[in-house]
Amino acid sequence: MRPETLVNGIYMRPLGKRETVALMSEVVRDHYLHTAQERPDLAIALADMALKYNPRDVNALLQKGRAYFLMVRKEFISKYQRPLDIPQELRARYTELTDKNRYWFERAEALGWREPSAEAEAKTCRECGGWLSINKPKERNESKQIRHKGRADTCGINLRLC
Repeated sequence: MRPETLVNGIYMRPLGKRETVALMSEVVRDHYLHTAQERPDLAIALADMALKYNPRDVNALLQKGRAYFLMVRKEFISKYQRPLDIPQELRARYTELTDKNRYWFERAEALGWREPSAEAEAKTCRECGGWLSINKPKERNESKQIRHKGRADTCGINLRLC
């Protein structure tokens, strides 16, 4: 745990009644993000509710970022070999979703949250199907990064649309 996370009040602080109730929605958000019936739209709505009562709820920020990743995966990754294959009329939607994905992870980072190390992630994450490989060195493409479970896309796929 980084010192700035304590200073920013995202960990190890007492919660009010409303913040506590909003925190309980994490279980339902998690269900909408990690089951066969993925419903990122509902996870986003619940995260918005939680953030209304606790804007420093890092899990809600991260789950909202993950929800946008799931939308990108469903609408684009599962259908197109690479970002340049996305039809011109859908590129604005792709850009919107990837920008929102990045935005919510950056908000969590601004509060002091940091991505887990590659070694820690190697032990836990196996669900991204090759689009996001954690065993390769990070290639930082600041204009378009998709985040998944708190990690930047490190598979070497250029997510930038030309």
